[in-house]
Amino acid sequence: LDLQNVTYSTTEGLTLSGGTLATSTGTSSFAGAVTLVGGITTYIAVSNGSSLTLNGTVDGTANHAENLDLTAGAGNITFSQAVGSTKSLGDVTINNVQNLLASSTFAAKSVTQTTGTGTTTFSGIDTTGANDTAGGAVNIVTAGAIDTSAGTITAKGGTATAGIGRAGGAVTLNSTGSTVTVGAIDTTGSNAVTGAGGAGGAVSLTGTGASAITLKGAITAKGGTGT
Repeated sequence: LDLQNVTYSTTEGLTLSGGTLATSTGTSSFAGAVTLVGGITTYIAVSNGSSLTLNGTVDGTANHAENLDLTAGAGNITFSQAVGSTKSLGDVTINNVQNLLASSTFAAKSVTQTTGTGTTTFSGIDTTGANDTAGGAVNIVTAGAIDTSAGTITAKGGTATAGIGRAGGAVTLNSTGSTVTVGAIDTTGSNAVTGAGGAGGAVSLTGTGASAITLKGAITAKGGTGT
């Protein structure tokens, strides 16, 4: 589906079972909720310096099942509402983008950005593991600025229903050419039922230049309680 300089103002939802939601010309927006189905990967592709805004929520149909792959190059992608608030997404990969804005919470199995040029902004990321599963990684690498100060990055280990606790996910925020502004981060491991508690996830923050890193919240990376 290629939206070329289109404003789709109806609130009727859009269901995507794989395939690509694209925009190749101008500024496009979609007002309705987007649901990813089928347990497969859906692609969002923005090209030729265009922009795409999703003004409704974005959800999967089962927690951690549907992956989302984003590529924008010199273009911009905006999520105006919560992502994964009803059913969290699977692995989210941001291959390249100028500006990425997630204005509300963003829940997924993991979040990875491999490159970018403008500003990457998240208002809360949640990659907490499912029951008996380690927390998912948050790994954002870009030449542009990173700002997660409007919310908390939560990558806790999933609740243990038996045996050992589960580890928290690692959080890496690396701007190779600009600043990193961070709110709270929580990578706590989960408590054990029997045995060792889960380890806290590692946290790495790297910025460039004066005032490279601004920390506006607490970093919690403690292990879970053992028995």
